[in-house]
Amino acid sequence: MEEKKLTNYILIGVFAVAVVVLGFWIFSYDKPEATEITPEVAGPDISGTRFVSEGSGIWWDAKYSVNKESSELVWTGYKVGGSHTGNVDIKEGIIYEKDGVFAGGSFKIDMNTISVNDIEDQESNTNLLKHLKGTEFFNVEQYPEASFEIEQVLKEKGINMYSTVGKFTIKGVEREIGLFTHIVKEDDKYIVESDFAIDRTLWNIRYGSSKFFDDLGDKLIDDTIEFKLKMVLDKKVIPEVTQ
Repeated sequence: MEEKKLTNYILIGVFAVAVVVLGFWIFSYDKPEATEITPEVAGPDISGTRFVSEGSGIWWDAKYSVNKESSELVWTGYKVGGSHTGNVDIKEGIIYEKDGVFAGGSFKIDMNTISVNDIEDQESNTNLLKHLKGTEFFNVEQYPEASFEIEQVLKEKGINMYSTVGKFTIKGVEREIGLFTHIVKEDDKYIVESDFAIDRTLWNIRYGSSKFFDDLGDKLIDDTIEFKLKMVLDKKVIPEVTQ
């Protein structure tokens, strides 16, 4: 009898461990590591020469503007057991060239254009979109634009690879981040691509975050938002200034 009880206890213990392991696996499903780089953590060197113009005068040799039809920004957010993805439009963008080298610039994001691409049911799609645009997430009525201003471009190992350091502003909160960026020049245009992620709570997007709320269960939303950026920028003709 005692041996049978011991066997039962062992089986119960094994079952409990299995449940914990399974629960951890489900909770961790496709959970990405945030690659947002700030001065406080490891990443590209954000010290040294900055390319942002100081004072008046033109410091660059050439200027390129974003081709909105050929550019895109894809977002992906994660929850327990799954994810959602969509697009948001790049409203405008400019990069500058100095001595034949990509040297700085900025782009703006139209937050009112955010879309959800992976939910076919119209009602569910509309509900999530309303939530994302509302005050609990991006609050697009008050903050219709997000922006990224490039401050520094550093060459990395690998063909056409760079560290691009700049200020990323969402919901009026400005933080300095670094992106590992693939930059190619083809004739009179640049193609800029970057896959990066941020911790949304650093921009006061706290809804469903375990950092601020307890006992969320399956309502928990991962703090990481992933972005996949592709910008095509065409050379802009600068009219000559006559004296």
